[in-house]
Amino acid sequence: MYLKHKILASVLFVLLSACSYMFGVKIEEQFASNIFSLIGILLGFTITAAVAMKGSVFFLGQSKKVDKQASGIHMTNAQRLCEYLDISAIADLALITLLCIVALVRTDSRIAIRIFDCLIVGLLGEVLLLSSFVLRLVAKYMRS
Repeated sequence: MYLKHKILASVLFVLLSACSYMFGVKIEEQFASNIFSLIGILLGFTITAAVAMKGSVFFLGQSKKVDKQASGIHMTNAQRLCEYLDISAIADLALITLLCIVALVRTDSRIAIRIFDCLIVGLLGEVLLLSSFVLRLVAKYMRS
């Protein structure tokens, strides 16, 4: 990932998690269900995009172009795009896993529930940000 995207993603996660803790955000069951649906759609998009690009002319063309913003390593545009798709899928799966853990673990500890809720809000922001990064890269590479 580009350094600026790593910094932005880290700051967003910390900021969203801290704000949701300070304001006492509580993830209700209906909202968690909506998050599951959204993440399922995003994960489906990520997998479909990866499969569709595998044999496409667009992907083959990008595998020959060197990413000019890569620092210190030789990376093609196709490799960069695959990296972002991988990270996006991992974030999607991490959020689904966290939601499953929260749904399965019944605890009376309000602190634990608040911490899980804050992590969910932070990860939700990450997932949406990573998805926007993937879309921006695809748009950028299609123009080049």
